[in-house]
Amino acid sequence: MTNQERAKQFLPFDALEGYFDMVNLSTYEKCVRKSLDVDEQERLAKILSSFHKADMVRITYYDIDHYKTITGLISRIDYDHNTLSIVKTKIYVEDIISAYKVE
Repeated sequence: MTNQERAKQFLPFDALEGYFDMVNLSTYEKCVRKSLDVDEQERLAKILSSFHKADMVRITYYDIDHYKTITGLISRIDYDHNTLSIVKTKIYVEDIISAYKVE
């Protein structure tokens, strides 16, 4: 048995895919979406325009009814749909309130 095959047997089994995400979603405190003023929007747009694929970034964004912060590599920037993907998480640019590169 190879090391990879051996490691697979210890991976968590998720029989109800998405269930734990749904349960965790109910533990967040709901909050109202903040609106950025013009200066903050311009500053954020300048920061986002400096991002490139494979940059390590930390982004805070509004997701359904609360704010999330995610750190990871940018896997895709879609200018047509105004989205930014960090690994497998697609984030709409208008939902982002804070962003910066992580060194």
